[in-house]
Amino acid sequence: ENENIPNWLGGEKMALVTLREITKYAIPEKYAVAAVTVFDPMFAEGVLCAAEDMRTPIIMMFGNTKVVNRPDYYPNFYNYLANRCRHSSVPVCLHLDHGPSYEACACALRVGATSVMIDGSMLPYEENVAVTRKVIEMAHACGVDVEAEIGHVGANTTSHEALGMDDHSIYTEPFMAKKFAEDTDCDALAVAIGTAPGLYKERPVLNLDVLKEIRKELDIPLVLHGASGLGEEDFSKVVEGGINKINICTALVVKTAKNMLSTAQNLPENSPHFPIAAANFQTAYEETKKHIRWFKTKQILPPMTEKRY
Repeated sequence: ENENIPNWLGGEKMALVTLREITKYAIPEKYAVAAVTVFDPMFAEGVLCAAEDMRTPIIMMFGNTKVVNRPDYYPNFYNYLANRCRHSSVPVCLHLDHGPSYEACACALRVGATSVMIDGSMLPYEENVAVTRKVIEMAHACGVDVEAEIGHVGANTTSHEALGMDDHSIYTEPFMAKKFAEDTDCDALAVAIGTAPGLYKERPVLNLDVLKEIRKELDIPLVLHGASGLGEEDFSKVVEGGINKINICTALVVKTAKNMLSTAQNLPENSPHFPIAAANFQTAYEETKKHIRWFKTKQILPPMTEKRY
């Protein structure tokens, strides 16, 4: 067995771990852990099974959404997700993405999150620090890590986040990133280097010099949001530059939707929906595996010789 491969399992099932724990090898060994936003059990299973079959850690993310108009759906889903992650054969961090408030982060802790993001990036600096410190005080008391953000990661005009408006990323200033980390004691920091959530009209321009300067200033995990428009070469550069957690959502859900639609259109009349559900699972599975490879995520044990699914 390769002694350079971390073995966190010891032959036992792996409980949920914190963000710091799941990225602790990522900084010195220059790789990133995939952080995938999940919305339903079948998609979530595809993501988890991909990580389990590749023997790599994974970050499962959830956030505020109104996809299902039923107040008890997502609380129940999050409880399912936390329980499923506890029984994973690889380390899993259950993470609240873009928590809009202290209250939202508190709710995430209640359902079992081991990491939360408080997004105060649109606030004035002092207000961002204040709300981040308040969330950190609560989360750390529960053994939970906190990701914060400085420098606004904008939204593309093609994405649902943009609401039809131009919204360009404001690059994170390295000296401000260092000051913010010192002022808040956050466990991970999301930085703006030219990416944006959603789909891109044109290829994004990454400011790798800013990233490298931030990496020199900080020894905590750095997070990249808005990665859906990037390709393998881009990911290689940002990982080499110091990114340790990469959020992916739009690229996966759009690809999944296309495959599910194609499957539905080819179903014989009066057929059950099972092939559509399978397309949901399989697309999440294959796309997650692809991104894990692109992120150069290190295995925790030798890969499985046989797929379970």
